[in-house]
Amino acid sequence: MVHVIPLSIAQRRRDPDKTQQAPEITPIAGPTRGYAGDVGELTAHYQQRMAQQEAFDTDFIRRHFDGQLAKAEDEAAAKAPADGRGLHDAIYGELDPYTGQVAKPGLFDALFQDILRQVPEGQRADFIRQGSATREARSLRLAARQIQLRDAYEQARLDTVLNDNAAAIGKGGGADRQGSTAGAGYADDRSDYRRCRRRCRRRRGHGLDARAEQPEGGERRPCRETDAG
Repeated sequence: MVHVIPLSIAQRRRDPDKTQQAPEITPIAGPTRGYAGDVGELTAHYQQRMAQQEAFDTDFIRRHFDGQLAKAEDEAAAKAPADGRGLHDAIYGELDPYTGQVAKPGLFDALFQDILRQVPEGQRADFIRQGSATREARSLRLAARQIQLRDAYEQARLDTVLNDNAAAIGKGGGADRQGSTAGAGYADDRSDYRRCRRRCRRRRGHGLDARAEQPEGGERRPCRETDAG
């Protein structure tokens, strides 16, 4: 059923006394323009956030690389000879003293090239510069570590020799001529020479002349009287 609005009602006017003020409606603002509506500023903010993220990622990669180096150094030191020979060169190789370029690559170079592929493009130049500084600092520390191993090795060898000599002295100094040291042999030769010299003084016609030189280097001089008697 269609409802028909009476014409009289449709044409009624509002009562001026009872007119209510309609709330003012603010026109709808234009489309939101983020960051002051400046597209360039929005782009700069995005690039800044990306640079911060790349710097964070690069720092994480650098820490991981330092851990790899520390582990490689410890493993190389465990496998190195007792005197530490070749420890430094196995990790850091050799650099040309004139150009600073790598003359003999080591494990550092292989690890660095592998980790460099993971570094963001915008951070690679800085990562390479810091890699050179890292190589120099850690190379010096590993060289010092190799020297310490060499010193400890030589000290251990010296202690062994001294202990063996002390034990030999305690057992009588090794009276056996075949097992005696060069110093003991030289002392025996001098004793034989003095004994022969005394006989030669009594008998001028035998043995070495009184003006004969003493033996040198532990080598015995012949004595006719001693050999004859």
